[in-house]
Amino acid sequence: SSTNQLDEEIAGRLEAEKALREYEAAYQTLVESLPLNLFRKDLEGCIVSANQRFYDSLQVPESAVLGKTDLDLFPSEIAHKYRSDDRRVIETAQMLEDIEEHYVDGQMRYVHVLKAPAKDANGRIIGIQGMFWDVTERVQAERDFDRLFAVSLDMMCISGMDGYFKRVNPAFEKSLGYHNDELLARPMIEFVHPDDRTATRESMEQLRQGIDLVGFENRYRCKDGTYRWLSWTCPAPADREV
Repeated sequence: SSTNQLDEEIAGRLEAEKALREYEAAYQTLVESLPLNLFRKDLEGCIVSANQRFYDSLQVPESAVLGKTDLDLFPSEIAHKYRSDDRRVIETAQMLEDIEEHYVDGQMRYVHVLKAPAKDANGRIIGIQGMFWDVTERVQAERDFDRLFAVSLDMMCISGMDGYFKRVNPAFEKSLGYHNDELLARPMIEFVHPDDRTATRESMEQLRQGIDLVGFENRYRCKDGTYRWLSWTCPAPADREV
């Protein structure tokens, strides 16, 4: 009967609404539990939603953020950069990744940012959605290493498991007489004295197996054709880089 059919339609609609509420609750729980700052903006750049971690990072309540644009929340120069990045994501429909600088309580902080197009059910772009997380300690550690790498009087290098140098410091170039590009263009083993190559390959294999290399010595050819004895200290790579 029409009454039974109506009852079934109502029951089906209620069940669908219940499933939707459960899905939204689960999604909200996920959004709030992730250790990330999450946000969404519309095409005009207004913030339409965010998680609590986002509000906490700005040190402002939700009411002071929703409906606002970057120009309302950040200095003009920074806000215009954010808006430019948002437009690029919308116009290209491509994800954007960047390291951005922020001042928090007078101190410089760095955040890793990912932005992607936000779409409706029909696939139409309706804004952008993004996330960011603090990487200040990592950035500062990398910069400290870069400074040490550049000024160290010791020969320092980074090499890959493919047998090529990835990076050498000025002391390395000065000691051997090669330019940076010359060292990176050829396999490391080609610079090693022929009589030391077998032992060098064996030491490289130890590194691949997770064994630190300390005090290994071999001869490296200088650009003028002479050889210099080098003593190597290499920690075993945690990520297959030595």
